[in-house]
Amino acid sequence: MKLDIATTLKNRKFLALLITALLVTYVLPFPLINGFLQDYSRLKHIRERMLRENEAIVCHSVFNTDPDFFGSHGMKCDEDYYKPNERTFNVDGLSVYEDTYYEYLEAKKNLREELPTFVIFVIFAFLSFLWFSYAMVDFAVELPKENEKRISDSILSGLRSLPALVTSEILVFFVMILVLILLAIPIALLGPFGGFITGLIASPAFALVVPAYYFTKNIAPVGEIWRVAKGNPGDTSHWDLGSRSLRP
Repeated sequence: MKLDIATTLKNRKFLALLITALLVTYVLPFPLINGFLQDYSRLKHIRERMLRENEAIVCHSVFNTDPDFFGSHGMKCDEDYYKPNERTFNVDGLSVYEDTYYEYLEAKKNLREELPTFVIFVIFAFLSFLWFSYAMVDFAVELPKENEKRISDSILSGLRSLPALVTSEILVFFVMILVLILLAIPIALLGPFGGFITGLIASPAFALVVPAYYFTKNIAPVGEIWRVAKGNPGDTSHWDLGSRSLRP
């Protein structure tokens, strides 16, 4: 069967389901990871300062060995991040000042404490994504029919299918790993373009897991994903998501 994506996106109930999915998956749990994101941003800022302090310390250390010689050759060092006569520490191969060192340790400690919460969020977001993706496929398939399905029914269908969807994603993940290992040398030879090829291979595969499982009820949908990808080259207005043997 074919799904008209443009028509589906105009349906108010489908849009309500989409908004619900975004709220449940990302908006409502956001406060749980706010602390982690702030600590990560702080740590990144401290790391940048550490690099600049290290450059300033090393530069002045070299310059001070023979100021006349290096000065006559135009050598200049950063003065903003240089603190003469202050105690320095060596961390991760960088020479930094005492205050920066302790800030770095504190930021790392806070990030480690927030990490379990972030991991829980990632797992929840993954499960919620699969759950609502199935619900949206289910609702979209029922749209052309006379008796339009209720949003709650589609959400319950997605929840019941969650274990199978997780299994399907894991199986597809391992298949993709195997494929990318086999193509590792050609991809590496392509350089930056190799990353694009990797995304081109992996993205459609993971995106089609949910609709492929919906129509086949097969937890190993690799063959169906390949058939769908092959049958829809570059056509995003309609997706051929089924054949004669597929029944929603």
